[in-house]
Amino acid sequence: MCFEGVAGVAEDVTVDILLAILNGGEYLREQLRSIQEQTHSNWRVLASDDGSTDDSVSILRDAIRNDQRILEVTDGVSSGSADRHFRRLLTKTDAPYIMFCDQDDVWLPNKVELLLRALRRLEGDVGAETPILVFSDAVVVDAELNTIDHSFMIYSHIDPRRLRLNQLLAQNPVLGCTILMNRALADLLRKTPLACYVRMHDRWSALVASAFGRLHYVDQPTVLYRQHGKNTDGARRFSIRERITIREGIASVGASVAAARSFLEVYGPDMSSEKYQVVHAYSVLGQKAPLARVVSLLRRGMLKGGWARALGQLVCTACLPPMKDR
Repeated sequence: MCFEGVAGVAEDVTVDILLAILNGGEYLREQLRSIQEQTHSNWRVLASDDGSTDDSVSILRDAIRNDQRILEVTDGVSSGSADRHFRRLLTKTDAPYIMFCDQDDVWLPNKVELLLRALRRLEGDVGAETPILVFSDAVVVDAELNTIDHSFMIYSHIDPRRLRLNQLLAQNPVLGCTILMNRALADLLRKTPLACYVRMHDRWSALVASAFGRLHYVDQPTVLYRQHGKNTDGARRFSIRERITIREGIASVGASVAAARSFLEVYGPDMSSEKYQVVHAYSVLGQKAPLARVVSLLRRGMLKGGWARALGQLVCTACLPPMKDR
């Protein structure tokens, strides 16, 4: 596989890599090694263990002894979920640029440099005070790193350029393990209370970036995205014959509506009127009659990409149990 080279980024630019660990000993050494082999070397790993019962902590501490750029920031408080774990880690960083890191992937050598170059180019256009999120494609691999598909986006049949707020409410194309954000976005994300309902940290980060700043997709893989039996939310090959059940679809829509309601509670007062109305329209879907829900989705373009997914979304939204106003 051939990857494009990138122009160098100043080595004095610091990147914090937030590594959430839970029973990841089987793959953790390989992931840490791939970070150490990055072409951009001015980084810190802020690693937190969420109560592992395997050898994850000893592996992490071995790495710390051999590389002063790797730090343990475990605080002894159980997060209970990946999204909350990453949000806790966000409170530990003061770096100008921040990345999320899963414990079981492998980073390609130019990941940090490539994404950093793209983000700094955007900052040059719109200013560092603008919240910015960049993300990329990934190579889907099995547990032994054998290639399943050269593109996560193609494998999952996801269009990564559907980044308007109305589209992100319905479907998230942002792969969390490829995210790089600037400090302005991290500061905004830290306004979210830990008790707030957040469906997933990557979706939430994308919503905040779309509502207040910019998102940018780098059309190149930067990660070997490992699929194995312990994945809680892995890649799924898209096929109209491999449908989720109506019950799963309704639950998924309900979760996205609940997240939109939480989003308004946290960020509504600071949003533009136009974007507030978009999120509000999605957040009250459960309070409307079934036909009115469908009309609202169609009118505002709050649809998933592709006719099969969009049709399934419309059906599941129409079947959504009524929700009371809060």
